[in-house]
This record gives sequence, C-alpha cells and structure tokens, in this order.
Amino acid sequence: QEWLVNVHVSLGNEMFPVEIKVLSALRVAGVIHRGAYNRLGSSFEMLSGLVANQSLEKYSEGLIAVCYDDPGVVAESELRAIAGIVVKEDTPANLLEEDTILPGGDYAVMRVSGSYANLPRAYEELLGVWLRQSGREKRKDAPSFERYLNTPMDTKVEDLQTDIYLPLECSVVRSM
Repeated sequence: QEWLVNVHVSLGNEMFPVEIKVLSALRVAGVIHRGAYNRLGSSFEMLSGLVANQSLEKYSEGLIAVCYDDPGVVAESELRAIAGIVVKEDTPANLLEEDTILPGGDYAVMRVSGSYANLPRAYEELLGVWLRQSGREKRKDAPSFERYLNTPMDTKVEDLQTDIYLPLECSVVRSM
C-alpha cells in the first residue's frame, strides 16, 4: 500500500534535501525506548528478536523510530521513542508492547545518506534552518519520525538511507 499521497514541492540544500509530502496515517507497532536517541540501536535489536520470534515479518512495511521529545529541551534520560515497524492496515492489534497511529498530514521529509551519526546534524538543519526559512510551523500534536530505507545489517554505512519526517501545520485547506 502506498502511504505517500502527494508530493508538493522540493526544497532544501544538496547535503540534506527536503520535500513536503502529504501522508496518510501510519500504524506503528514496536517497543518503547527511554533515553538517548543515539542509543535506539539496542531497542531495535530487541524489536528484531521479537519480530523474528513471533514471525511478524509478514506485517512489516519497514523500520521506523518515532521520537516524541526534543533532546534540546527534555533531559536525555527522559527522552521517549518507539523502535518499531510500520504495519499493514489489516495487521492484528497489539502485536508488540506499543501500537500507535501516526496522524496523516503535511510532513517535511529530509533524506539523510550515510552514517546515523549524521542524523543530529540533519535535525539541526531541518529544525534550525529549513523550518525557519520555509515559513511553515511544526505540528505540536504529532511526533517526528525516521524511516530506515535500509539497515547496517545488509548495507555499508556510507550507503545507508534514512528519511526524517517532521510534521507540519497544514498550510492550505483541502477539499474532500
């Protein structure tokens, strides 16, 4: 199932290109992570074991990290996230400890290539530069998230691809 509804415009710079996309709601099943976002790897390892042990691969549409807090505001030990998988609509409820729906709507999507160590700098660019210059506002009722297009399990670090999704306030009224 296609979760991208429409692409409006491409913005950004060469290193961190940004597109505005309108997404349908996404269902995520995963494990709760507390603490530094750069330590999500251990939660993904736990998730991987659960998915394999419960034969949940058939429901997965890819890996996702849902990040609820701003690390510049919230203490590192209090940061909340989900290490999860995007699941298909017909997936049974409560497969894992966390089952949530991410709202649809406008998102700024930044493609980050290479090491996950590039992600903090990408967030600085997206939130500190792009958002301010775009004239758009971050939605306060929806978390940011990362979709992993590949993983270090089968890809060289320099070839990793991650999309960061920043929820935006809707800029236009859409007709039904």
